Amino acid sequence: SPAPSLPRPTHAVAALLAVVLALASGAASQAPAAGPAAPAVDCGSALTGLISCLPYISPGSMQGKPPKECCTGVKTALASPASVACLCDTFGKDYSIPMNLTRA
Repeated sequence: SPAPSLPRPTHAVAALLAVVLALASGAASQAPAAGPAAPAVDCGSALTGLISCLPYISPGSMQGKPPKECCTGVKTALASPASVACLCDTFGKDYSIPMNLTRA
């Protein structure tokens, strides 16, 4: 018999984790840049900090407001312009993570 399907937020978490792993493996394979070192941006950590937001931004979510952990993750990400740029670049790509963009 076929395996039961997972609820949408679980699919979204799995997709987000796949993105985090892809970013981590891509960062590990990049050659170091010449010149003075800029502070490293850990896109994986920035994305991981937003995982608690997924149930709120998932299509059809009935949550009235995002969880406190989501707000903390967003504030942490917004504190670093480099993290914001990394997240914008990441979410600008199509990873097929379903989101309610009016809540994201």
